[in-house]
Amino acid sequence: MYYNYYITHHQAGSVSQNNIVKILLDYYKRAQEGSITTGPGDSFIDLPLLQNADYPVLVQKEDGSCEKSIRIDNLIKTDGTGPAGWNREVMKLIRMMRVNK
Repeated sequence: MYYNYYITHHQAGSVSQNNIVKILLDYYKRAQEGSITTGPGDSFIDLPLLQNADYPVLVQKEDGSCEKSIRIDNLIKTDGTGPAGWNREVMKLIRMMRVNK
């Protein structure tokens, strides 16, 4: 949280979460050529991350529901909640990338 606050308010002036996500993702893609990005989210507050990730992952809420009105190309919806659901999808992506090499 401190890192995000520091970048947002001290280095870059007051900027939107969307801009911060773009800045960080662009930085990592330049630093690691050929890298891909994935990002978890479960609500509209996570929309900037979901919109800018190569593989956005919509994580189920604790009650098993998903934010139905989030529609993004490549959107992956978890079949589980929280970190366990997120982990399953990341492991699937890793296996898929190994096969496609």
